[in-house]
Amino acid sequence: MTNPKIIILQEKKDELNKILDNYSQWSEVEIWIAGITSIIKLQFPQYFEEFDLYCKKPIWTHLPRVSTRRMYSFDEGDFSRSTPNSGLNDQNKAIEQASNKNKGKDAIRKLLTFLDTLIQQFNSSELISNNSEDILTILEKIFSRFHRINLKLQNRHDNRPTIRIDDEYDVQDLLHALLTLYFDDIRSEEFTNSSAGRNSRIDFLLKREKGQWFSLIKGRKDYWAKD
Repeated sequence: MTNPKIIILQEKKDELNKILDNYSQWSEVEIWIAGITSIIKLQFPQYFEEFDLYCKKPIWTHLPRVSTRRMYSFDEGDFSRSTPNSGLNDQNKAIEQASNKNKGKDAIRKLLTFLDTLIQQFNSSELISNNSEDILTILEKIFSRFHRINLKLQNRHDNRPTIRIDDEYDVQDLLHALLTLYFDDIRSEEFTNSSAGRNSRIDFLLKREKGQWFSLIKGRKDYWAKD
């Protein structure tokens, strides 16, 4: 069942797509922004600052205007303001309008990209949150078969060159490659909080897994140093 938060985001995305398809003026986008701002602030507070940046009004194109002039009128016996040469001519007006329309559409596309990213990240975190046991199963499977993978790499076709597991850095390189099959955000060489004047180093950190920092502590050679 789709999370209600994702449904709301998708609905707002559909609304914005309709605005993009029939875009004429930025005020339409401002109305849309007013309708979604409270949703982002309450439901996705960690993304609100980024969202607010995308909501900034574009810097519109303003071509130089022709100054109006006061001309002497014999009929009126006084100076009167002439209008034929004021403002923009039709060509410049069309250029200005086209430029501003493109800027408005570009700003809308950036907002749509932001929503896409937010939906994908939320989907990912929900999937991981609902399948935390699966995460542990994946890690256990990688660790339990690590030695088997290592042996397979040593027996390549035609004795071609391969990675050799001689020290902990070789372990890290191969393990990192295997983790990328399942995880996107893998942090390397992290340090834990200091304890008794010392801190431990963590080789890898899976940070995006719903705040659960599954760590692979330095020195765990039992995954590969098996007979």
